[in-house]
Amino acid sequence: MGITGVAVGVLGALMVNYLLMADLGVRLAHLSWREFWGAHVNALFSAVVTGALVGSLAALLRARGLPHLAVLVTAGVLDSAACCCWCGPLRRHSSGPTTLDAPASP
Repeated sequence: MGITGVAVGVLGALMVNYLLMADLGVRLAHLSWREFWGAHVNALFSAVVTGALVGSLAALLRARGLPHLAVLVTAGVLDSAACCCWCGPLRRHSSGPTTLDAPASP
């Protein structure tokens, strides 16, 4: 499988690590899984929209034959712009708890 197999293995390890750390955080903060995933809805929405925009742009630029570096830089600029446009409004409309709202440890 080569480098693709390595990338898949790393992705799998990151997913397992994320879920284990999420479980630890849920238990330590005395949250339900519903509250935990509810706090992640805005970020998931932002990631899907930004990923679709950047992926579409990268595919278009590759089809036009642009060099890899030009595709990378252009996609990075669009990603940064999309994050600035999405993250500010989503953060202001978030109804979930933030780290500043979390109760102090006993």
